[in-house]
Amino acid sequence: MASTRASLTNVLYRSQIEIARVLRLLEREGSMVSAHVANGERLYITRVVHVDLDAGYFLIAFSDEKQANDALLGDETVVFRGNVRQTRVEFSASHPCDTVHDDKPAIRFAFPSVLAQIQRRRFPRYRVPADVSLRCVADSGGVMPFEARISDISLGGLGAIVYDAGIRLPPGTVLIDCRIVVPEHEPVLVDIEVCYTKPVQLDDGALANRSGVRFVRPEKQVEALVKIFVVDLENEN
Repeated sequence: MASTRASLTNVLYRSQIEIARVLRLLEREGSMVSAHVANGERLYITRVVHVDLDAGYFLIAFSDEKQANDALLGDETVVFRGNVRQTRVEFSASHPCDTVHDDKPAIRFAFPSVLAQIQRRRFPRYRVPADVSLRCVADSGGVMPFEARISDISLGGLGAIVYDAGIRLPPGTVLIDCRIVVPEHEPVLVDIEVCYTKPVQLDDGALANRSGVRFVRPEKQVEALVKIFVVDLENEN
C-alpha cells in the first residue's frame, strides 16, 4: 500500500500510526511548528522533540519566553501548524503539561486524534466523527470468536484492536475471518495477525487489552477500511 501513500497529496489522518509517522518526520527534520496562544495575541514557535505512540503523547521544546510558555500551558487545546517536505501540516493537541526531556524543559501533549497534511495554501474544512473505531467480531472463523474494536488502521495495513482484558492473544496469533462492521457498508471479512499485546485503561476506567496487528488479507478489503481512518481530501472536497 506504499503506492497509495505516495499518491495522497491532501490528506486527513485519523490513523494514530500515520499521525505518529508525520510527527516523527517533523521531529527528525527539526521542522518548526507554531501556534497562536493567549487568545491569539502571541505566536508560539517550537519543535517536536519526542513522539511516543504507545504511551499516547508527544513533546515540544520550551520557548525562550516564559510568558509564552505560561500562555501555552494555560490553554486546554492548541492548534499547531508547520511545514515538512513541501507540505503543510495542521493538528490540534490538548492537555499540555510541563516536563523534562533530555535534561531540558519540554511540554507534553496528549496525542492528536486528527492531523491534516496538504499542499494547498488554505486548509479545507472537514468533518470528523468523535469515534472512528469499528466493531469487530474477531476470529469468527475460529473456535472462540469474541468482540473487539478496530481502533486504528494505517496505509501500510498495520493497525490496533482493543478487547476484553480476560482474553490473551500472544504475538503470532492469526484471527481468521474477522467480521468488521462498517457503517453504511457491507461487513468486511479479513484475517488479522497479532504483533504485540499490552494492557490499557479505557476512558471509563475499565481495563482492556490492546494488540498491534497486521491485516493480512484480502488487500482490497483492507484498503476499504483504511479509507475510514485516512481521508483523501482531494476526493472529499
